Amino acid sequence: MIISRCGGVLALASLLAALLISLPLTAGAAAGGGAATPSPYLGYDANKEFQGGLKALDAGRYHDAKQKFEHVLAVLPGQPTVLFKLGQTDAALGLLRDAARAYQDSLYADPRQIMAARELAIADLKLGRYDAALAQLQNLRQRAEACGVSCPEAVDLQGAVHDVEAALSSAGGAAARASKTGAS
Repeated sequence: MIISRCGGVLALASLLAALLISLPLTAGAAAGGGAATPSPYLGYDANKEFQGGLKALDAGRYHDAKQKFEHVLAVLPGQPTVLFKLGQTDAALGLLRDAARAYQDSLYADPRQIMAARELAIADLKLGRYDAALAQLQNLRQRAEACGVSCPEAVDLQGAVHDVEAALSSAGGAAARASKTGAS
């Protein structure tokens, strides 16, 4: 049986349409966050891999979690929650520079995040970048002051300010002890 050129094009178009309909949606579209767009990877479920990353992170399987979060970001770059979780994973692995970079990217994608700002400030302190940590602390303080006690984020903001101040105090004490030890 010979298919004419026109019939072959129609058959190919029908096949492509069927494939596009069967592709999984991106995480944003599945969560109601936007228009439905097909995943560029046939059969890949970014949400399932993200959930697997969360489970691996909770279980202390940090290398597995890192790999899963990086896979999700390869398909859906710039997702603030995934970037934040990658930062937490990198911090747990002791990769503080990578963690700080992931937190920065997460904040770039969504500057309203409180925990990413908190974690970035703490990572900056551990890396000896006090000015950067103080800038994050100042930002958190301004947000907490503007919020007062009435906004939904009030408790989180106050907690983040407290945590960064405690880390700063701890880092300052450690630096003072190190300078005394080095001077003697």
